Amino acid sequence: MVRHIFGVLMQARQHFEAGSLFEGHAQAAALAWLGRWEAEVGNDPAAARDFFQASLNINPEQKEAGAC
Repeated sequence: MVRHIFGVLMQARQHFEAGSLFEGHAQAAALAWLGRWEAEVGNDPAAARDFFQASLNINPEQKEAGAC
């Protein structure tokens, strides 16, 4: 069961990575979710911060990236 959940999480990360490559309204959200993934699953605060910052650079109002 744990192996299946991890597989699903990895698939989700791949989708967020793909979404982050295309400029447009969804790019900031995809980067924010990659940041969340790195913070919660990948346990990499530095990578999470980089993704959140990239998201906020595109859309300063991106709530998932920490905008208030």
